[in-house]
Amino acid sequence: MYTIQKDEMLKQLKIMIAGNIPGTAEVMAQKITVSRRTVFRLINHLRVREQQDIKFCKKRNCYFLKNNH
Repeated sequence: MYTIQKDEMLKQLKIMIAGNIPGTAEVMAQKITVSRRTVFRLINHLRVREQQDIKFCKKRNCYFLKNNH
């Protein structure tokens, strides 16, 4: 994965998470054209490297930033 591509994928994922856009990892993967596993890797990157508190809400079926929920 090239750094520029990864940065763009992270940017798109952040926008979806910050906007509380409904969707499972599968849906997010389709939107940014990556595999489901890559979405989990990117979310893990945001959690660990960027210290984002990302959670999944089963009721709303979306990922969100805990401090914005």
